[in-house]
Amino acid sequence: MSATSTTSKPLHLYTYPTPNGIPVAAYLEELKAAYPGVVDYETTHVDLYKGVQKEAWFKKVNPVGQIPALVDNTRLRPVDDDKKDSDSQGFAIFDGVAILFYLAQNYDKDFKFSFNPVKEVEEFSEMVQWLMFTGSGLAPRFGECRYYRVVAPGKGSDHVVNRNVELLRNFFSVLEARLTSRDYLVGRGKGRYSLADMRAWPHIKFHEVTGIESIDEYPNLKAWLERCFERAGSKSGFEVGKA
Repeated sequence: MSATSTTSKPLHLYTYPTPNGIPVAAYLEELKAAYPGVVDYETTHVDLYKGVQKEAWFKKVNPVGQIPALVDNTRLRPVDDDKKDSDSQGFAIFDGVAILFYLAQNYDKDFKFSFNPVKEVEEFSEMVQWLMFTGSGLAPRFGECRYYRVVAPGKGSDHVVNRNVELLRNFFSVLEARLTSRDYLVGRGKGRYSLADMRAWPHIKFHEVTGIESIDEYPNLKAWLERCFERAGSKSGFEVGKA
């Protein structure tokens, strides 16, 4: 398989349906519906369990060797700047949050799922803050809990396992408090659906794999998850990347 662009569609998503992969797929689905005829993409399934993400061809797209990765084929460039040939590839972006920002900057001109950084300074900052909260807190802790429960059961001490779950529950409590009298994480009044929600809800959706069997004790969080997943873009994005 090659990272060289051969598609006629503007965007190419390399992904797997994990809580890190789903937000980008969900955003692309939202953008397709919001900007018909403008946003379109195709997907390559990257089988994490077979180590495809570590293969040389994929590391040309994402040098870190992780999903998701996105190639924008509207920005073609020479494969090798030292060679004047016809081979070209699109502009590659890695890291889920970076991809969300790239899509917002280039394909969400009306700020339908983001906030105008000039005219909505506070809302934009709050969105970034909650995106960072997910990226640096919620997602890594989710990963640790899942690792010791699913990938390497019995490999961690009781202290390590319990501490990770306790810390994850604390993040759930932070979200629970934030969602008091709110529908979404960011925006005036009850808020509006944005990248902040999109990045976070897939981690809550998979809560059972972390050892947290129920989120009934977090009623605001539970209602928010249901609200987010009711969206057509969320449902279709949830299926993207499956083999």
